[in-house]
Amino acid sequence: MGVIGAIEAVEALRDAGVTPRHPVEVMVFTNEEGTSFHRWLLGSRAVAGLWEPEDFAAVDDDGTSLTDTLPSIGGNISRVDAARRRPEELACYLELHIEQGPTLHRGGFPIGVVTGITGRSVYHVDIVGEANHAGTTPMALRRDAMSAAAQIALAVRRIAGEMEVCRVGTVGSMDVHPNAGNVIPGRVQMGVEFRDERMESLAAAEVELRRTAEEVGHAEQVAVAVTAQRNTPSVPVSGNMQQLIADATGMAGLEHVSLPSGAGHDAQAIAAITPAAMVFVPSVGGISHAPAEHTTPEDCANGAQVLLNALLLADER
Repeated sequence: MGVIGAIEAVEALRDAGVTPRHPVEVMVFTNEEGTSFHRWLLGSRAVAGLWEPEDFAAVDDDGTSLTDTLPSIGGNISRVDAARRRPEELACYLELHIEQGPTLHRGGFPIGVVTGITGRSVYHVDIVGEANHAGTTPMALRRDAMSAAAQIALAVRRIAGEMEVCRVGTVGSMDVHPNAGNVIPGRVQMGVEFRDERMESLAAAEVELRRTAEEVGHAEQVAVAVTAQRNTPSVPVSGNMQQLIADATGMAGLEHVSLPSGAGHDAQAIAAITPAAMVFVPSVGGISHAPAEHTTPEDCANGAQVLLNALLLADER
């Protein structure tokens, strides 16, 4: 929707015979999610000059390198630097996106003004106990890695929920070994992440996670190792850029609400080189990254109109 909305905005300018004071570009980035090669925002980070050595060495789950894959879509990893833009080339960056959450749909707001993109801390938790027979090993003598994992998973929910240390916490993956119904799990590996606009909140969540891991490990007589894998800083949207979107929404005769983005977006990479703002439209039922994801045509059109208005206002300012 963001790509089509941007194209529609530029076509509307052309159809109306409007010549902006500033050059207008529609940027279409590849690999925002980073699913295939486990390196996200590859396109926008290339434009922002934020590629890291790990990006050049990325491989997919089959062991195929990004270097070997790029030519199949017309790319060349040796030319990544050619995509880089300098800050003085850009006045601002605007992005239209579905919310991917329930706030707008539940509140009846057609437009969301994004206040910032939350930071994200990702951890690998490795729990090592002892695999043994499920029928003959007394409960008091078990070193059950799965029991420890369950307690840590509930603690992650409690850290973000009851304790409100950070905005959200998730256990999104879990590998159980040997994963047999008649064997006490001897090892569990799990992925944990926390998200919040405040980096100090993420740091506090990590403290609680490590404290819980130590307590659970002692109680269950298992070894628990918590390894930090990624720490993505939060990206605030400036007050001026938020006001730009709010004014653009008013021009369209629409209501808005201000809210943070819980998901990552290309805007957070481009914000490193130019002021960035985002326009959100409702996700029906708050569903995203699932087959039931849906945004109504009316809301899509509203978002495109606000994007066009914001483009015109930014050009004036």
